[in-house]
Amino acid sequence: MKRLLLVVCLICSNYITAQNKKVVVMGSSSAYGYFPGTSIPRDSSWAFKVSAHYKTAGMLDTLYNIGTPGIDCYVGMPTGYTPPAGRNAPNPQFNITRAVSFNPDVIIINFPSNNYTFLSEAEIIACLQTMKSYAESLGITVFITTTQPRDDFTQLAERQKLRSLRDQIMNTFGVYALDFWTPIVQDPPIIIRPVYALGDMVHLNPLGHTVLKDVVVSKNIFFITVATAINGFQAVQINNEIKLSWFLENVMGDEIVMVQKQNATGEFETIGYAQTQLNGGGSYIDIAPNPGSNFYRLKVVRNYNVMHSIIAQIDFTGIASDVFKIYPNPTRERGWLIVPYSDLPATVQVLNVKGEIIQSIRIPAFQTHIELNVANFVAGNYLLHYNNGRTKKTIQFIK
Repeated sequence: MKRLLLVVCLICSNYITAQNKKVVVMGSSSAYGYFPGTSIPRDSSWAFKVSAHYKTAGMLDTLYNIGTPGIDCYVGMPTGYTPPAGRNAPNPQFNITRAVSFNPDVIIINFPSNNYTFLSEAEIIACLQTMKSYAESLGITVFITTTQPRDDFTQLAERQKLRSLRDQIMNTFGVYALDFWTPIVQDPPIIIRPVYALGDMVHLNPLGHTVLKDVVVSKNIFFITVATAINGFQAVQINNEIKLSWFLENVMGDEIVMVQKQNATGEFETIGYAQTQLNGGGSYIDIAPNPGSNFYRLKVVRNYNVMHSIIAQIDFTGIASDVFKIYPNPTRERGWLIVPYSDLPATVQVLNVKGEIIQSIRIPAFQTHIELNVANFVAGNYLLHYNNGRTKKTIQFIK
């Protein structure tokens, strides 16, 4: 009993120390929350979503956003800094001096691309390092976001420069770098993934900002002690399947590990649950990967703490499956119908034991699997009728 009480107190202590935190977000339009030509509100941007997340969790007092569209990293330099000829001067409304004046616990600096066609890589890194060092000298934790892809950089060399800067920022700032590049880029040809693009060749839509919010949240910016940490998350293709593997630190045995996959709309949805081994290892097999790029992440819940892994991307080569099956069978809430490439497009109907059609689904060409949501089905036996105009098949499955 004493041991149990000690654990509870430690958890309470972590919760208390997490309260009343203050964060400042500074930078350009990505930080500000800019959706030109639309009626999308600013609170659809990553910074406001980060604020909402931590306030809901009881960890945040205030997030101050001093970002503004159109500025570059020189504008963010400390008041009194003299820039080189031809470079912008610091602006005391939007710079690091203003950011530290709020006495925050954390500052997030987000200058992803403005004027990076002509600013050298060395001076960009130097600006970011100067701002970071300035705040750290006052005991403030600083995170630096990477570059972000930009479609109006029409020259390949310009887009490659943004990618090179992403690598340099990650290498220079290490654990204090936030990767705003990898989850939203389509490379090649080094553009914003269309599902995340606002449409003006520069900015992200709200879904893209949600991805950036998840990057921040997964970093654990307050360095709060949590029950577990996710390491080594990776995806590997094995024949017609994708194997995901990872390692959890400080395993307590009551973690809920959800495997999530990005769907066609760019959102991450849970495709399965995984058991944690005593040594922290874990794995999951996606038996129905999509042709082309697949994006996965883990969502781990323990003691009301939620953590997301990094996003693992893998390009599936699209080996044609010769298997026609439902997996798993029996299934509880959701399952997958796996269909060979050669059998598409097709229509699927789910029938109950009375022969009544309770669900009808159209499978388009090249989509080798569909999700069967059976959460509302009554427990029992069901039939699945498949018809592609040439072939008819029937499979029995159990809820």
